[in-house]
Amino acid sequence: MFRLAMESGARINITNKQNLTPLTLAAKLAKKQMFMEILELEGDSVWAYGGAASTAYPLSKIDTINEVTGELNEASALSLVVYGLKSHGEKNFDYEGEITKKASIKETKEHLDLLDGLLETVLEAKWQAFGKRSMLRSLIAFTLYYMFLVLSFVLRPISMSTAQITGGWITFEGKPIDGPYNLGHAPEISTAQGLKFYGKYERTNAFMKH
Repeated sequence: MFRLAMESGARINITNKQNLTPLTLAAKLAKKQMFMEILELEGDSVWAYGGAASTAYPLSKIDTINEVTGELNEASALSLVVYGLKSHGEKNFDYEGEITKKASIKETKEHLDLLDGLLETVLEAKWQAFGKRSMLRSLIAFTLYYMFLVLSFVLRPISMSTAQITGGWITFEGKPIDGPYNLGHAPEISTAQGLKFYGKYERTNAFMKH
């Protein structure tokens, strides 16, 4: 049906209201057969010899980077396959959450199936050119940060802690205070106050009984 529409004069690069071409729409809906069919129509055969052939594909609607502005193209086929796992099935109500979850799992598998062939080649080329270098740089930066963090914790001046500076004159929150209140005397003060209160309570009960 699609080939018949193409033979009748249909345009393959026309966009809808979501700025999606037939190729990117097939990628969003995870229609692998339609996606491969459109790719075959958009590709230009460079050479063919026996069973081997070389085909060139335009990357304007496939790669994640806009070749004109250099910005991220969220409507590209690769972006929709990797990130665009949303579809019409997500419009279900909240009480149908289980049905939506099952549909999302199925769509995720179908989108991953699209990574075979051309999209896998594009991803591998982007990883070798940019991704590997960026990951190694981030890993080295994190390793250095973690090493300095551990060293600063281990080699910190323990003798200059709050208890040592204040001589033990601190509150329960660990803040220094002024006055005759020492953390080590707190249990004794609490016990003396408790005994005093208990004595008053017993005397009151004795007066009420007699």
